[in-house]
Amino acid sequence: MRNALLLVLATILCGTVTSARDYYIATDGSDDNPGTFERPFATLEKARDTIRGIKDQALASGSITVHIRGGKYFRARTFELAKRDSGLAAAPIVYRAYPGENVRLIGGHHINGKWFAPVADTDPESHYLAPTARCPRSSTTIAINSLNG
Repeated sequence: MRNALLLVLATILCGTVTSARDYYIATDGSDDNPGTFERPFATLEKARDTIRGIKDQALASGSITVHIRGGKYFRARTFELAKRDSGLAAAPIVYRAYPGENVRLIGGHHINGKWFAPVADTDPESHYLAPTARCPRSSTTIAINSLNG
């Protein structure tokens, strides 16, 4: 009797923890993939749009989870979720980092230090710089050397 009760309890708990549908996103994925663990999507937008297409039938059997694999995801625009992207209290739609992996959504652009050069005091535009933005001459020399190196 006790074993039967434990089995029922384990079944109930597992049923509430597991998703009805899981999708995966990875930095090496492709939006032509089906979004599985082995063949993940590349973008959050693809996962969102796929869920929009199957949401009603999928939520009838439980929650939907989008697992974002570790890595850096460079964003060119805002990722938008609307009311129609919401799940239900009993069947939520969840976006989360894959367990044990670090995910970074980066909304800026990488700026190469070689694109910049120190402004000399003799430069006609130098008077626009606040005194606190100026470097001591020894630091300027180091910065110039590192830019040319």
